[in-house]
Amino acid sequence: MSDVRPGRLKVYLGAAPGVGKTYRMLDEGRRRASRGVDVVVGFVECHGRPHTEAMLEGLETVPRLACAHRGGHFEEMDLAAVLARRPQVTIVDECAHTNVPGDGRNPERWQDIEALLGAGIDVLTALNIQHLESLNDVVEKITRVPQHETVPDEVVRRASQIEPVDIHPEGLRRRMAHGSIYAPEKIDAALANYLRPGNLTALRQLALLWVADRVDEALQEYRSRRPRRLLALRGRTLSFSERRVLAVFAAHVGSAVERARLAEAAAEVEPVKAADRLRTALLRAVGHDLRTPLAAGWAAVTSLRSRDVAFSEEDREELLATADESMAKLSRLVENLLDLSRLEAGALTLNLRATSLAEVLPMALVDVPEVEVADVEDIPAVLADPPLLERVIANLVGNAARHTPPGKGVLVTASALAGRVELRVVDQGPGLPADGRDRLFEPFQRLGDTDNTTGLGLGLALARGLTEAMNGTLGPEDTPGGGLTMVVSLPFAAQPVGAGPTEQSAGGA
Repeated sequence: MSDVRPGRLKVYLGAAPGVGKTYRMLDEGRRRASRGVDVVVGFVECHGRPHTEAMLEGLETVPRLACAHRGGHFEEMDLAAVLARRPQVTIVDECAHTNVPGDGRNPERWQDIEALLGAGIDVLTALNIQHLESLNDVVEKITRVPQHETVPDEVVRRASQIEPVDIHPEGLRRRMAHGSIYAPEKIDAALANYLRPGNLTALRQLALLWVADRVDEALQEYRSRRPRRLLALRGRTLSFSERRVLAVFAAHVGSAVERARLAEAAAEVEPVKAADRLRTALLRAVGHDLRTPLAAGWAAVTSLRSRDVAFSEEDREELLATADESMAKLSRLVENLLDLSRLEAGALTLNLRATSLAEVLPMALVDVPEVEVADVEDIPAVLADPPLLERVIANLVGNAARHTPPGKGVLVTASALAGRVELRVVDQGPGLPADGRDRLFEPFQRLGDTDNTTGLGLGLALARGLTEAMNGTLGPEDTPGGGLTMVVSLPFAAQPVGAGPTEQSAGGA
């Protein structure tokens, strides 16, 4: 086992490019070097900013590694050279950068930083919040600009220090207009798009919220580390024979207590494990999927209420659209949770009537336009609750679309056989192994999902519950050639389309 003390990480976190992260990081490096600390620059990107370049003077810089990739020539941090140099502190800019592949290099720069920390080298690095994995999708909703380079939150949360680098939005825009951040030909585009006042205000709020959350965690950890107390016991020292009797007696008592505990645990272990799995899944899902729209909506509303910034009409409309979209997503999530609770309690009221697939399919496919639908005009009507059937189809199609790779589509077909209609939602994604199908319809499961925007994992559980409440069935089949097909089976309607509804409770279905 290595005796090397892991290095300490300090992260300079900013809301947007140009707030001064690299400058502050280099200033810290110069201060440490002036105190006799061995500091080197592993990689710093100045972007042509004279003030930043001036801060490099007097700091030793490890030569960069020249890389060739697809006919282009690039420079990366020479991790091996920094490790061989073994400084006390290394300055590594742009933590979220993706390395040029080749020669066994780490795919991401944050992995290089982890290697330096593992070798006992302290690291100073800089990062913008749009590159934090948990906030990546929120920032994209605010700015409409996708960010493909991300850093896992736990990497940043493990840092010994996180120092927010903050500047008022108008101050950042003035800095940009004066040419202190980007080249002159990029200034107008940046001010009109990513660095609009509304965007900057929202991003600033998000950065402060994230840092405040980290402070809360550190405070809770500090409170949990209460000083230990010694308890002094006084009494007569037992003789050797007395200690032997006590040991035998204690062993018997311990065995009896352990047998009783094991018997009780054996009777309760399965329900407890099931409840614990559900609780863990719910907390994990809610922790992100409710926080994401809440954060985006809160940032948009707070920005609109701010008196420090005069928003253009276009900025106001975009912030209002972000708030509206976030609240709609929250509403859908809460509605799904409530409906699942009603289903489990048998308290969901259904209005079953003759329903044509041609009636419900257009509304169910509104949010997923690129779906191929076979002709369903000649398919008999089914006995169903139209709004609930619409939600079942929308959930299944949305799930299929998430798992279908680019260039391939989702297909919806229907057929009638033996008094029932079978509706099939076909995707050409990776499919699902047989051992995963038992958990497919459990709440809060997101089997195979790799992004951060797939909801609480209620879609399939709710779809099956609603289908069974309408006296139907829902099950998976393999798609020929690869993928998964979800099959909804519902009974023919005894009455023609347009006849009155039949009210029924899901508890009696």
